[in-house]
Amino acid sequence: MALYIGPYLVVNMWLTIITSLQHNDLNIPHYDESAWTWLKGNLCTIDRNYPLWINALHFETGTTHVLHHLFSELPHYNAREANIYLKQILGDLYYQDTKNFWISLYQTASLVGVEHKGNGVWKFVKT
Repeated sequence: MALYIGPYLVVNMWLTIITSLQHNDLNIPHYDESAWTWLKGNLCTIDRNYPLWINALHFETGTTHVLHHLFSELPHYNAREANIYLKQILGDLYYQDTKNFWISLYQTASLVGVEHKGNGVWKFVKT
């Protein structure tokens, strides 16, 4: 049990937390089938301010996650430099959260649902 169930639970918890942080935020819109496009869908992600050890463990895919969605074949060792240019090109379409990891985790966990904003756009609501 300790050799299988413990690591299994830890890895699944970790993947759930990181995936939730990368794809959920109060400012990130989501689209229904009437408004969704490939580009809009891929821009519905956010770069987070992860601790250095998490960035090292994940090859900075959390701090360059928007880039990863748009250019998934880009090697991770070029992501940091490419992200600088992506921010300039996307402007207001680029989402980044510079808050502390734990604050971001708490705020993401407090999102309870989505609300229709019209024109196929949905936004998260918090408690």
